[in-house]
Amino acid sequence: MRVRKVNFDSLYFLLCVAGIVLLAWVLKNFIKAGDEVIAGISAALITLLGVKLTNNNSQIALDKQLRHQSDTFKAQMKDQSDGFIEQIKHQNEMLDRQMKHQAEENDKERKQKFKHDQYVRLIKNLGEIQSFFSSKMFYSGDSVELIERIGTLNENINITKTVANIEIYNSCNQLYEKYCDLAKLFSQECHILWKLRAEDQNFRDKILYLQEMNLKVSNLFFGQAQNDRVNEDIQIILSQKQEIEIQLERLNAKIINETQRLLSILKKDIENVKHDTQFIIMLINIELRYNTIEDFIE
Repeated sequence: MRVRKVNFDSLYFLLCVAGIVLLAWVLKNFIKAGDEVIAGISAALITLLGVKLTNNNSQIALDKQLRHQSDTFKAQMKDQSDGFIEQIKHQNEMLDRQMKHQAEENDKERKQKFKHDQYVRLIKNLGEIQSFFSSKMFYSGDSVELIERIGTLNENINITKTVANIEIYNSCNQLYEKYCDLAKLFSQECHILWKLRAEDQNFRDKILYLQEMNLKVSNLFFGQAQNDRVNEDIQIILSQKQEIEIQLERLNAKIINETQRLLSILKKDIENVKHDTQFIIMLINIELRYNTIEDFIE
């Protein structure tokens, strides 16, 4: 396009010069104009041609300048656009990293809370079964609760397996086996105690029955003035109640002796499970990185 423009201007210039020369020749040969007139007209036409060419050159220079400014502006806009796009990309990457980090932190907190809750549940169960084997077990009259306690402990240990490390899990399994051995030993030795507990309950039921009978007879006595028969019945009831209370007192002494005998047999095993329980609690607090009294799970 630039080459065509230059060629057109050159041709235009040559045609104008040729036209001026031709006009001067016509004026001189046909119109018989003087040389001064011809020179003046030629000078004027040449001046106009020069102005035209100057304007064209100025326009070309202006167009060139405008194109340069336009190209520069486009380049600046492109650079700014590329920079803006790069900035947005960088901000998006930063935001993605922040969101990913936040999601990871939230996931860590969720897992930590879940682990904490599972350990709290386990430790609570360990405390309950320890209390049962230390005292409550000797007051039961059968093995129903004993079996339930062992089953609940096994269930909680299996649940804790999903969050516990290998050391805690193995320690819990060892503790479970010790409780099973302790329960087995108690079951082998507790028949006398259970028999005494059954007798104790029987005596207490009899005393309760006599108390109810005494209340009924007393109401009848106060409703019938000076009734010797009713008074005699009251004395019989009180005598029977006193006799049963004496038997119950003797029975309680046997129960105490039998309980002490069982405790002497089971004492070492009970102390071992207590020690193992405290060791497991210590391992749990270490794993959870609880290093202050306020954080400790007990």
